[in-house]
Amino acid sequence: MSDDVNSSATSTSSSTVHFDDTPFEDVYEIETELGSGQFAVVRRVRDRKTGEKYAAKFIKKRRYATSRRGVTRQNIEREVRVLQKIRGNSNVVELHAVYETASDVIIVLELVSGGELFDHVCAKECLDEVEAAAFIKQILLAVRHLHSLHIVHLDIKPENVMLKQRGDSQIKIIDFGLSREIEPGAVVKDMVGTPEFVAPEVVNYEALSPATDMWAVGVVTYILLSGGSPFLGDNRDETFSNITRVRYHFSDRYFKNTSKHAKDFIYRLFVRDVDQRATVEECLQHPWIRGPEGNAIDIRKASCITISHIQSFKTRQRWKRCVELVMVLLKASKSSRRIGDGRFDEEDMVASCTLICAEEGNLRALHKLSALHKLLPNATRKSLKSSFSEPNGATAMHCAAKYGHAEVFNYFHMKGGNICARDDNGDTPLHVACRFAQHTVAGYVANEKIDVDSINKTGETALHCAVESADTRVVRLLLQLRPRLDLPNASGDTVLHLAADSINPRIVPLLVCLAPPLHLRNIREETPLHVAAARGHVDCVQALLDANSPIDAVEQDGKTALIIALENGNVDIASILITNGCDINHADHHGDTALHIASKHGLLQAVQTLCHCAVTVDSVNANKKTALHLAAHYGHVDIIRVLLLARADVTLRGDDGLTAELVAVAAERLEAHSLLKMVKSQEIREEYISQLYPLDTSLRRIKLKLLGHSQSGKTRLVQTLHSSRGISSFLESVTRRISDHYSPSSSMKDDGIHSTNGSFVSESNNNSSFDLAAAAGSKYAPPHSQYTRGIDVQTVNINGCGEFSVWEFGGYEPMHTCYDHFVGNADCIHLILYRTSDPTEVQYKQILYWMNFLKGRVTPFEPIGHCGFSSRRSKVIIVGTHATSSLFPQMNQEGEYVSSDIEAMLNTVRLRFETHFDMDHRLILLDATNPSCIGMKTLKMELAKCRTNILAKLLKPLAILDTVVNHLNLVRKKHANFPVITWPDFIQLVRNEINPLTGDAHCRQIVQQLQLIGELVYLRNDLCDADYVVLNAEWFGTHILGQLLSAEFLSKASPNGSYHTSSLAKIFPEIPEQSDLMTILEVLQLCAPDARTGAHEFPVFIQTEAPDSIWRPYSLKEKERDTVYGGVRILPMRGMERSLHSTFPRIQVALRRSINDYQPAKDTQLHQWSECSKLVSQDREAVIRMVGDAVEIRARGPSESATSMFYFMEDLINLVEHAAAEVGPGISLERHFISPKHLKEHREHPALFPPESMMEMQQRESLSVKGTQDEEELFTDVVCFGSRDVARHLTLGIDVGVADLQMASRCELACLLDPPHAMGRDWSILAVKLQLTDQVPDVDSTGQSLSRTDQLLNEWAIHHPEQASVGNLCRILVELGRCDARDALYRTVPLYVFAPLEDQFLLETNDSGVVSSCHSSSEHNPINI
Repeated sequence: MSDDVNSSATSTSSSTVHFDDTPFEDVYEIETELGSGQFAVVRRVRDRKTGEKYAAKFIKKRRYATSRRGVTRQNIEREVRVLQKIRGNSNVVELHAVYETASDVIIVLELVSGGELFDHVCAKECLDEVEAAAFIKQILLAVRHLHSLHIVHLDIKPENVMLKQRGDSQIKIIDFGLSREIEPGAVVKDMVGTPEFVAPEVVNYEALSPATDMWAVGVVTYILLSGGSPFLGDNRDETFSNITRVRYHFSDRYFKNTSKHAKDFIYRLFVRDVDQRATVEECLQHPWIRGPEGNAIDIRKASCITISHIQSFKTRQRWKRCVELVMVLLKASKSSRRIGDGRFDEEDMVASCTLICAEEGNLRALHKLSALHKLLPNATRKSLKSSFSEPNGATAMHCAAKYGHAEVFNYFHMKGGNICARDDNGDTPLHVACRFAQHTVAGYVANEKIDVDSINKTGETALHCAVESADTRVVRLLLQLRPRLDLPNASGDTVLHLAADSINPRIVPLLVCLAPPLHLRNIREETPLHVAAARGHVDCVQALLDANSPIDAVEQDGKTALIIALENGNVDIASILITNGCDINHADHHGDTALHIASKHGLLQAVQTLCHCAVTVDSVNANKKTALHLAAHYGHVDIIRVLLLARADVTLRGDDGLTAELVAVAAERLEAHSLLKMVKSQEIREEYISQLYPLDTSLRRIKLKLLGHSQSGKTRLVQTLHSSRGISSFLESVTRRISDHYSPSSSMKDDGIHSTNGSFVSESNNNSSFDLAAAAGSKYAPPHSQYTRGIDVQTVNINGCGEFSVWEFGGYEPMHTCYDHFVGNADCIHLILYRTSDPTEVQYKQILYWMNFLKGRVTPFEPIGHCGFSSRRSKVIIVGTHATSSLFPQMNQEGEYVSSDIEAMLNTVRLRFETHFDMDHRLILLDATNPSCIGMKTLKMELAKCRTNILAKLLKPLAILDTVVNHLNLVRKKHANFPVITWPDFIQLVRNEINPLTGDAHCRQIVQQLQLIGELVYLRNDLCDADYVVLNAEWFGTHILGQLLSAEFLSKASPNGSYHTSSLAKIFPEIPEQSDLMTILEVLQLCAPDARTGAHEFPVFIQTEAPDSIWRPYSLKEKERDTVYGGVRILPMRGMERSLHSTFPRIQVALRRSINDYQPAKDTQLHQWSECSKLVSQDREAVIRMVGDAVEIRARGPSESATSMFYFMEDLINLVEHAAAEVGPGISLERHFISPKHLKEHREHPALFPPESMMEMQQRESLSVKGTQDEEELFTDVVCFGSRDVARHLTLGIDVGVADLQMASRCELACLLDPPHAMGRDWSILAVKLQLTDQVPDVDSTGQSLSRTDQLLNEWAIHHPEQASVGNLCRILVELGRCDARDALYRTVPLYVFAPLEDQFLLETNDSGVVSSCHSSSEHNPINI
């Protein structure tokens, strides 16, 4: 409890008190300060009309519920109610009026000017008990008035007993700030009052009552009679102890002459039991107060109070205040005196300490200082001895503003600080607060109606300072005051100039909304657009252009914003300016145009944009140099190509007489010279140029990808499509396939060539037979001997359909692990085949498998369409093969087979996948052995239609494409043994052997179109910067992958999957550098080097099963007891079962790579088996394995390393999810945590905590979550291994912003909420719930093209970012009655987001031993835990 304890009681009434909002200074003139408290200042005021003087109490309001500044409105209203209720008593201060401003409530009271009662007593020569009793009687009369109204004062003390006028004996009780209205029977407890005067029930936190005031009357009486305080101890604790024990005495020194009646009066009040303590009525009837009856002798007159004792009391109080003042000053200046920074001035201790408190935000010291001495809020330092950088003349308010101590600043202002004071630089506190981005102080000052346009000595307004600070909050505050935006500083910069040059690009749009002058220039003749173009913030430039800023204005050197943007390398800015119609041919004072600048600085994109916009390419500068000269001089070969394509004149000469070619020679730019020399002839140059323009025709072919299980008829269908063209076409196809397909050497036909680590097996034929009997019982046995190996690629010209590059994907499951590199493009046709002779259930499962396979490997595209439809849906045709009339006796009018069961099954599939795929609604059933069957004709019609639609959407081929295709045949022969080159080599091949003007963009377009027509395969290499181009897709798909992943090889592969590079030479002897092939296999993520053995590990080859002993309890019971467990199962989203099986070998590759990347690895070991891995890192271990459709991770380690275990587990989860996302970007994953309790008990089937349970727990704000076996465990145990340190750094899933929702979540919501709902519970009602009704017309105007739900959520995140969280959205969905949408969110949002811990925390932990490419912390790799 402080000296002035704040009140905390509730309001006395539920009604709201209304105050007069008339401007106070219109009614009263404010005069001198009379006193102050923590949040209040009392000033003398004069009524402007009557001249009457009053005391006005200015109380600072608390503006926010969470703030500690000011008094709550509840407490202010309580005080006002008390004052209103107690009116009309001569011994109580009278309320006159109550006013309210933006920051204060002003209580106008009767002016009590006679001073404190004790000061009046000390001025007298003598005082007998009669006079003393008369004063006490007036106090009692005032208290009786209060108690009769059920008001308890709670702060009766000498300072609150005043004389109405000087020389008058009438007293007034003042200060009702702590008073309470306590009705009979009500229980009110609070720690209020001043320590020396509080009753025992206050100290003991017992019920307050009128008796509490009576105790204080006894203390005042004791002091008045003796000059001593009855319970005052050496410290507060001793004082409270004396009070609770009622430990006091009447010493002879002070009470020798005191009457027995007076002592009895005090004795009756100092009673511990409130029921036994004298009431006010009993006191008024006490003989000492009432006096003698009749003519009895008044013994009180014989007792004379020693005034010197009271004077001594006052003196002691003054000395005590002086000592306390010195102690406060010394304590407040301790830090300054210790480091000797010169801030403390012994000659002016109060002022210097005030400034120190202002700088350090020491409000507590200021409160104490104010209670002991008049505060000096306008004090300044006398000199600059301080190491602090405040300018001369800076007041305490400047200091508080600089360091953002809003409560201190408010306190100074309340104490009379000049809010408009200026330092020697002319800065007001508002300037300082804005310059140092102290938005709270700035907001306080902004509400005080000061001149916001006041300038300092350098011409800066507060808004200039705010913009320079780059703090958006401060700028917003000032803009609400409508400041002038045209005022320049000493450099001529307006606030818009400064904002354009700010590091914060959000300020310019704020200013532009207020229509500032955009044409004003600074001393360099720059407009804000020039400045923004130099700084490089796209949003700033766009905002200025949208506001019609002069786009072609020139500065002092004649440069436009475009030229300045290019000089600073801001190509994006230049593109925006060009798009908005700036003058692209403008030349500065040196004659340089934008093209000159871009060519000089090597800004390829800018040169391309300018040339595309028909810039004058041969414009010359003051030195008669064209852009081509400059590009040649600086050796920018790519830019030279672009300029030549724009038909730059290579013959022009500069003022030195040199052409661009000669300029390159002079500058020793050999590559540039070679290029210019090759295109010197205009005829040759025009031929090259024409090759790089698109043709009017479409691509010659597209890909047709066949997928299906083994024996679904893929190969037979391709043969039928071949044969349907006639014998000549068939021979052409065979010739084409033989020429493109590498024929293995005879040495590769052995049953197996064994190495020290394993064997490779080669087959000379993609569809050769396999001995099923020999492979019986093997996990790698294929379903039939004539299965397709790898990917069979061939070109087929289907009669009536056109030309296709047919890619037949083998149904043999081990090959699926690398198919993601060849599946995922939407610009092709996918044919999914199934056997109509199989049972319907088998057909359905096979179709679902391949539909999910495609869905998982197609990257979803923005924006999300209506009902969650993908913006680019891949074309899928489902075909039933082996259809015969015996299976389908019924036909339709066109002669097509009809099956209601299959039709129903396919309708189910269409409904399930129509958001992702464009699926044909016709039932296609055919017999692949009969080229003339109706089903085959239907298929061809659909293929022809799809081919036409796809080609219409694709870019037209470049004229050079056919030349490249023809040249590739020669290149393939040259690289017949290993038809793989790097991407840079491919670019050089095109330039050196076909067209030297081909730029990087042309090469990218060429290789993309070559991929679309199936001529090559582009492999992106994440291991290094060099991507690869496979020139022969058939060689790659069949000869390499078809052999390595064949059943023949897998059945004889090394059990541990380990192979050295030299092993490849025995199966592929024709490849000169086996390391090159191993690199390609690494790029495909089929293998990873094992740093310990020097070999490469192929997880897909591993046949060894994991031993049963990999996860057992520790043999030592003590170790098992001190071990923490954790686990999670990562499952594909519902409906995508078996999606992770082909992914697991890739996860094992990622694990091996992570161990290789981790240094040092001596304490980390990785053991891998078939579908299982075990990682041991120091004293932690984890097992990663396939369990059903899930990847399960179990981890354990010492309990004292719980935080480290969380990192360990988090790294593994991220690694698994990242590896799965690389294989299947369309697979949404769910985390199902495993019960750590059950893991520790080693139960065979531990309980799981599905995402729905985890999210529901968060919504309930519970600490525990219920598992699938109805047992509850703490969230921190389940996720954080019991570490509360980790838990504190988690952002729960319900707190994730809607703006951060993953696409899977958004698609699910769109699918559920976009369709009209029978009860109206769709996106439209959601808009009402989200308070977005104003946005509904704009959202609805998009029609069926975009998801309305997704647009609403985007608008919600923009307009209400603080409310737009997953938790709030789920709550609203439940209110809407859409628990299905809530559950979809629960399954797809992250259960938590982990924020990295502080560096100090990280240093106390250990390395996890796992390097995750998708870890929470991008700056800590590997993560330390």
